[in-house]
Formats: sequence, structure tokens, C-alpha cells
Amino acid sequence: KIKWKNSAKLSGPRLFGFDIEPLYNIRLQIVIPTTKVDKRKRPLEDITSRSQQNKRFNSFGSDVQKAVNQLIVKHKLTNSSGQPIVYIRCIELDYKENQIYVKFKDSNPATTQTRLDAVVRVCDEALLCRDGYRHLAAVVPFLFREYLVADRRNEINKLINTQIPIEIFSIDREINDLSNINDNLDDHTSDILVIDHHEIGNGAFRSLLTLLNVLIPIWKSGEKPIIKLGDTLYIKLGGDGHNVGRKQNHVMITFCLLNEEDEVLKPSHQFSICLYIGKEKYEILANVGKIFASQLAELKNNGIIDNDGDYWPIEFYFSVSL
Repeated sequence: KIKWKNSAKLSGPRLFGFDIEPLYNIRLQIVIPTTKVDKRKRPLEDITSRSQQNKRFNSFGSDVQKAVNQLIVKHKLTNSSGQPIVYIRCIELDYKENQIYVKFKDSNPATTQTRLDAVVRVCDEALLCRDGYRHLAAVVPFLFREYLVADRRNEINKLINTQIPIEIFSIDREINDLSNINDNLDDHTSDILVIDHHEIGNGAFRSLLTLLNVLIPIWKSGEKPIIKLGDTLYIKLGGDGHNVGRKQNHVMITFCLLNEEDEVLKPSHQFSICLYIGKEKYEILANVGKIFASQLAELKNNGIIDNDGDYWPIEFYFSVSL
């Protein structure tokens, strides 16, 4: 930078190339874009209406979406054809004592559906009630709303009830040997056994054959399948009774796949096929056992053919605690 004395006089053109610092500062001002501020908008702190605050955050989210889309293209977060493969899902802001959660358009509904199914499963396994989850979602804004979880649980229940129907019976009635029980549980199964849904029964059961048709594809899939083609299915049936409350007794009949070895010790690997109210008495158990007598004999003698056409022989084991 040229420094002239006070007594010096300048004559002729000045070479600005020597004045590097002023030129550099001017170039910075040209390169850096200036942010246009809408002076008509009030500061967020002066807005008391909740709807107006939400409107301001929605406008902010739209600008963030545009800026992020440009950054995604700039940093090549795309596939070979130039289409973005990274998406912004949500942002979380802290405003005073509140948490602001801005959610963007769902770019992959299948992934969201999978996450919602996972939340439903966790709530069921952890025995988290609706009120408990509602309180949790109130302090963790990025969780699914409780009504979404409840609606999805109802949809899953309808699908499961369609695939694995549950029938109600009464242990107080004489149960005949059911030779026509199958995976669909025909409507004419037995008027003595199955009662109408508007009646009150004291027992419920599911078809063992239906459960096997659902479980076999799971057992034979994955990186480490539990069963392989040609294996015999070793199925153990058992039952036990428990006190539910002070005066109510329940008896549950379950089965498990012994091919899983030590995994059968986990409760999640025990599958219920029958539940009825009462105590563990041989007379009642013998009567309830008639529900599955013909089906067990059919599976033992002929095995089962899954939906892929694969044949699986079956051997049964029984364990009863009285």
C-alpha cells in the first residue's frame, strides 16, 4: 500500500494494482451473497399466536429444504444418473423451553412403514400401554404420534386374524373328535365345539397347521436357517397353568421347535395354540385335546407340505406339568 506524505502532491493516474487490501475487501463483498431480510416480518419473539409461529417455522422449513437440495447436488450425494439418494427427513430446533420439530415430505414411504412396524413391535414386547407411549411421544417429538401406532396395530391385528384365525369354544361342553379341522377351520367344524362370537366362551384355540404354514418359511430362510430341506421337524407340545389375579386360573398349551436347540428356552420361541379358563385337570385336558387329535395324527403320519411345495416330516414330543 502506498503511503503519501502530507506535503506530497499526486500527479497522473494511480495504479490500483498496488492497493491490494482495499481491492481484496471489495471482492469479498461481491462474492458473499447478501441475505435479504423481509422488514415486514416481526421477530419470532414478538409473535404470541401459536398458529403464526407454526406458519413461520413452515416457511423456514421450505427454505431449508431448497437449500439442502442444492447442497445435495453440489456435494454429489446422488446416483450415477444424477438423482439424489440422500434426503432430509426432519430437523429439531430449540426455542426457549420448547422443542420445534419440522418434518419434511416422506421420500420413502416403505421405510417409514417399516419403522412404524418396529415401534408397534417394541411397544408390544415391552408391554408399553397407549398412555405410556403418548407421554413418551410428548417429550420426544420425533417419535410417531400415538394414534398412528394404534391404527397400525389394528391393521396388523386384522392381517394376523385373517392368516391365523382364532376360534372360541366352551370347555363345559363335550368336545367330539374333530376329523375335519384344517388350516382354515371350516364353518361346519363342530357346532358343539365352536360357539358364535356373540356368545361367551371360556377357551380359544388356533390351528397348529396354520401356524406351521406361517412359521416354516421363517425357519428355513435367513443366513443361518434353522431347518433345511430334508430335515425332520421335532415339535414339542406342552402346557402349564397359572393364576391370573387372585381367583382366576388359566391353562395354556404351547408348542416349540426343538430344532432351535437352546433358543426354545426363550418365551418368544414358544407358540400358543390353546388357552382356556380353569385348573390343570386331566379330564378337562383330555376333552380339550380332542380339538387337535385328528390334526396331530395327520401331521405325524403324513408330515406337512409348505407353500413352496417342500415336504417336511414331523415327530411330536409331549411335556405336561400337572
